[in-house]
Formats: sequence, structure tokens, C-alpha cells
Amino acid sequence: MEKKVININGYDVTVMEQPSSYVLKLEKEIGRTRIVDYTKEILKYPSGVNESLENIIGVPESIKYQDLELKLDDRGLYTMEKLFIAGLENVVFTGETFLKLLNKNIDDYKYQEIEKMGLEVWEQVKNIAFCGLVVDTFRRM
Repeated sequence: MEKKVININGYDVTVMEQPSSYVLKLEKEIGRTRIVDYTKEILKYPSGVNESLENIIGVPESIKYQDLELKLDDRGLYTMEKLFIAGLENVVFTGETFLKLLNKNIDDYKYQEIEKMGLEVWEQVKNIAFCGLVVDTFRRM
């Protein structure tokens, strides 16, 4: 089985080739939008070699925009994933999702401010895209 080592955020990450049946199982059970879960599964092999995904990605303690702060707990990777995926179509949706996670009223903000917020929040969560690099490497093996 093929093994590749890729450097992500200063960490050497080992990706091991797996049987096609395993890859298909991941595709069916996890899908393409749950990149955190997919990446965690990939990084299980070889056992004990890879750093935690939280360390590789560099999960911050909180995500901030001006005086708004979203504290990240032990599910911080999933919050980052949610914010990242929201902005794939348009970064304003990252701003909207950020406000919703803070239980803020969207109508209290102008569209342009939500868009600016989305850009700043996107900058803070963009490292989650490294999951895509791991998944892509894995799928090409």
C-alpha cells in the first residue's frame, strides 16, 4: 500500500492508501461535505503517527469580528467547518452563519457589514481547507 507524507501547517501528515471498498464506505457513510469527519478517518492510519487534526489545522480559542466573539469548544473543528462551508458559495453566508451561531438578529446588521464580517471570519477558519488537501491526496492514491 502506498504511503504519502504531506506537510500541512508545519506538520508532517502521513496518508495511507486503503482498499477501494474502504474508500467507498467513507464516501457513502460520511460524504463530501463532512470534511472533518472524513479527514479524521483518513488520519487514523497508520495508527499513532499523525498529530491530532485540531493541532494540524490550528483551531483558535475563538473567532472574532470587532466586538463579537465566538468561543470554540471541543467541537471547534466542526464550527470552523460549518463557517467554511457556508462561505463556499458566497462569503456573506459565512457572516450570516457566524451571527446565527452567536444568536444575533441578522436584521440588526447591514448586508455590507455581514459581507465584511464573513471575509474576516473566513480568514480565521480557512485552514480547515487543509482537510480537503488530505482528502484529495487520499482519493488519488
